[in-house]
Amino acid sequence: MKTAVVVGAVVVVLGAVLFVIWGRQSAPAPEGEDHTPVLATTLQQTLVVTHGQATTSAEVAQSEEVYQGDRLETLHTGRALLQSINGTQTLLDYDTQVTITVQDPTGGHQRFSLALGGVWSRVEKVLGQGEFYEIETQNAVAAVRGTAFGVAYRNGLTTLEVENGVVGVIPVDPATHTRLLAKEIAVRAGSKATIDDEGTVTVTTLTDTDKKASWYQLGATAALPIQSSPEPSAPPKPAATVVPATSVAPTPTPTTTALTLTSITPPDRVVIPGRVYAKGSGFKTLVAVVVGKVRIPPSDVTITSDTTFDFSTQALMPGTYTLSVADAAGHSVALPGPLVVVDRSTPPVPPGTPPPSQPPY
Repeated sequence: MKTAVVVGAVVVVLGAVLFVIWGRQSAPAPEGEDHTPVLATTLQQTLVVTHGQATTSAEVAQSEEVYQGDRLETLHTGRALLQSINGTQTLLDYDTQVTITVQDPTGGHQRFSLALGGVWSRVEKVLGQGEFYEIETQNAVAAVRGTAFGVAYRNGLTTLEVENGVVGVIPVDPATHTRLLAKEIAVRAGSKATIDDEGTVTVTTLTDTDKKASWYQLGATAALPIQSSPEPSAPPKPAATVVPATSVAPTPTPTTTALTLTSITPPDRVVIPGRVYAKGSGFKTLVAVVVGKVRIPPSDVTITSDTTFDFSTQALMPGTYTLSVADAAGHSVALPGPLVVVDRSTPPVPPGTPPPSQPPY
């Protein structure tokens, strides 16, 4: 992302639903410790994990459970998603290194240490008093309650970009790791903060250039993958053979299903409230469902398979819309025809009557 240096660790409070598309199982949690796993999913290869104090690492081919103390690294062409038990989603950019330093059984206390690279976090739920979600860098801390924001740490600089909600930024002394609470600043949606090693926080408005950056578009506009319907957990498999971290070589990206949106049911018009059932392909990595200019809340979307999903119309108003979807790789497609939405109380319309136009918002 951009430039800026923040002192210490970046704190963020969060919550929401558990994602359970467990592709394969990782090494077990440390003996004697009650830690809940985080699901690490490779969006673009390569993602590498080092468990605990191990000196070797292994590639995550699809999805794998990781625990407190594990370090994850995306290589130059890799992107990944971390999904926590309380619904928090953390998207890792290219060339990013993150360590899970705190992860309790409820997901109410979490901390990710960002050594290098960039992450986007989406916090849909407000946590209770005393609960926290933190992302640390070498020189900054940020705290939120229900928001979406990005943090980058590169070349000794930290940058915070807030897409939604409010994030409290606290400079941290890089030498003593002491949080400089007196210098805390609230950064609101649409703003960007940069922090240097002197503890100076500079807040500016996000520019059109900032918002058009591919990383901002992927993390903020497209959001993160929508929850799929739970699937039975696969039986435990032997832990993957570990190889020296320096010898992990990128492997060819597996063939993925192309994103298509071919049809909906009902085909003519849908009512409010009601559900729309869509068919196509590539829905397992769906990140957004957009009707006109309205993004359907993830809680209103259910992915039933790679070829079908459905969503509620309760967030819509009557009108004629374009229905489009986007996946985690940044691809987007639209339904070939219009989506006509009517209120359940609307009287029947004679055949051949043109549908109402889309509301101007």
